[in-house]
Formats: sequence, structure tokens, C-alpha cells
Amino acid sequence: MKSRIAVVILNYLNYEDTIVCVESILSMKYSLCGIVIVDNCSDNESYTILKKEYSSNKDIHVIKTDSNVGYARGNNYGIKFSRLMLNAEFVFCCNNDVVFLEKDYFKKLLAKYESDVGVIGSKIITADNSIQQRNKIDLHIDNILKLYLNFYAYIKGTSFNLPIKTTDDSYFLHGCALLFTPAFFRYYEGFYKRTFLYLEEPILYLMCKEKSLRQEYVENTFIMHLEDKSSELSFGNNPLVINKHSFRSMKFLLYWSIRETIMMKM
Repeated sequence: MKSRIAVVILNYLNYEDTIVCVESILSMKYSLCGIVIVDNCSDNESYTILKKEYSSNKDIHVIKTDSNVGYARGNNYGIKFSRLMLNAEFVFCCNNDVVFLEKDYFKKLLAKYESDVGVIGSKIITADNSIQQRNKIDLHIDNILKLYLNFYAYIKGTSFNLPIKTTDDSYFLHGCALLFTPAFFRYYEGFYKRTFLYLEEPILYLMCKEKSLRQEYVENTFIMHLEDKSSELSFGNNPLVINKHSFRSMKFLLYWSIRETIMMKM
């Protein structure tokens, strides 16, 4: 019997790593609902190559967006396909530069699911074999507003720097590998769709918190993350491009922080 998990892999330009990622999943021999590769309208031969590569495997579905819709909406394409076409109850979204090394990875994630758990993640090992540190920041509105103003000052070339607190216990999961659960899908269809790149993780944390859902971190399993290959191919990891997308996403993080403040006072 197939499990209730579908895997969504977002591809942009970097089809080589996508193939490595898929092959690492297949080597696990774990029975999935299916694997959905979403090509985010790459302007190279990615879609054609991936479509041909997996044309004979009925469990691998290669689909394409009409334009480059960014990280959140690109993944949401795959989530929608997985739930409607594959009847998946859990959807695991991962970057295409992720490699699976543990055969019981999904089993360990599923073991942590409870009715109030919205998203599940794991330990992440980087290309230099170090453990990627979990994200932590105080996500209260005053802190996010300071962060927003600091960023605005930075891109405008001014120098003031309001102090940012990191003492809160708001650990949030890294977006390169996330398992969305049935509890999450009771309230949401996927990532918050208005970001293009960056800050999806803290927004997702606040989305879960609004509905009293927990994010679960599984320490006894891991994936390998090669990091930033697609953005390197796309815009050379240019700081100006990173800053532009980060600042645009910052206002949406502020929006969700305001929502949390309002909900807490109701």
C-alpha cells in the first residue's frame, strides 16, 4: 500500500540537481503517493529534459508553471496537484538541491505527527558536513517593525540600526525540506502566496501559530542540502537581488506579525 505522502520538488534552471534529488528518493524504496516536479518556467531546457527523463515512470509527474511565480507559489502548484490528483494527505516540499540519505526518513517524520502539528522538519546537513542551525528570532510586532526599518535604512544607504531581540523561543523550520500535514491543510492550501523569495519560513511559523498548530523538529533524521544552486544560476546570488526580494517579503512578514498581535488581543 502506498503511503499518504507526495513529494514536491521545485525546479528552476538546475535540472541536474533535480535528477540527483529524485534518484536519492527512489533509492529509498519508500512507497509514496508520487513525486511531483514543478518546473518554475525555466528559460533553459529543464522542463523538456525532466519530462523525457521520467516519461516512463508513472509515479513521477513533471508539470510546468506559466511563468516564474517564485518559491511559494511554485511549491503551491505542486501541493495542489498532489492533493487533487494524487490524493495525498501529507505533502513534503523540498528544494531540488536536497539529497536523501536515510531510507527511513519519511517514517521518522510521520512518527512525530499529532493532530496539532502543522509542519514537520528535520536536521539539515550542509555540503561541508556541518549542521545547519535552526532559525530563531523574536517574531513579535515590535521586533519585526524594527527589522523592517533597519532593512529600509540599509537599502536607502542610511546607518541607524535598531536592536533586534533573539531571546524568544520562536524557532522555525528551514524551508528547504518541510512536511505539510492534514492539520495544516484544514486551514491553509500551502505557503503564503504573496512572497517571491525569502522569509517564507517565519511567515509559515506565524501562520501555524495563528491556528494553534505546532511545528515539529525531528532531530533523529537528516537530509543533505547543497544550498543555493538555483539562485546562483538565476541571478548569481547577487546581493542587490537578494535584498530586493527580501525587503519585498519583509512587509508580508510584518503583516503576519500584525495579524498575530490582533489575534492575541481578541
